[in-house]
Amino acid sequence: MAKNDYESLKAVWTAHAASETEHYLRILKQEDSLTAAINWYRANFPAFETGLNIGEVNVPTTFIWGNQDVALKRSGVAGTRDLVTADYQFIEMEAGHWIIQEKYSELSSHLFEHLSKYR
Repeated sequence: MAKNDYESLKAVWTAHAASETEHYLRILKQEDSLTAAINWYRANFPAFETGLNIGEVNVPTTFIWGNQDVALKRSGVAGTRDLVTADYQFIEMEAGHWIIQEKYSELSSHLFEHLSKYR
C-alpha cells in the first residue's frame, strides 16, 4: 500500500480533495499506522468465510449504502434487515465506499432525519 508513495491509495481516493488525501496520508505515514489500518480488514476476513453471529439488533437502524462501493457489495448488505428487530430503513445511494466525501449533503440529510426521529 505504501509502494510508490502510496500510489494505490491515491488511485482509489479520487473522490477526496487533494488536501483531504494528504491529511489521510500524513496519518498513515506515521509509524505502524498503515499496518493498524490494514489489520482492521485482516481481522474481518474470517467473517467472509464463516459469517458473524452478532445476535439481534434492538435499536432503530438506518443502513445507508453506496451501490458503487467496491469493498461492500450488495450481497454484504442484503441480509441486514433480518438482524434488526427494531425499526429499520435501508437507503441505497449512488455512491462508492467513501460515501461521506462523495455525497455529504445527501448523507447528512438521511442521518439528521434518523437522529431527529429517534432522539
